[in-house]
Amino acid sequence: MLGLRKVELTKKQSNLIDELNEFSDEPCFPLITKIIQCVEYGLSEDAKKLCFTEADKFRMHPDVIAVIKNYLFEEDEDKPWGSWRKKK
Repeated sequence: MLGLRKVELTKKQSNLIDELNEFSDEPCFPLITKIIQCVEYGLSEDAKKLCFTEADKFRMHPDVIAVIKNYLFEEDEDKPWGSWRKKK
């Protein structure tokens, strides 16, 4: 990202990046890379927007969704997968 510098990451952000990197063999990895880059450069809000606009690409990857929900979004914050609930 031109003209931007990486920011000092919080523990939560570091955990997000570490866990997302574990999915490097998933088909959605290019999108995961964009989310990681946004976080590294202090653009977490842009990473969240990306999750909303590209939410359908993660639908088949519940493990990736869980990591993003746990580490990128706050507990009381709207998440792009809020309406995708498993049937009981």
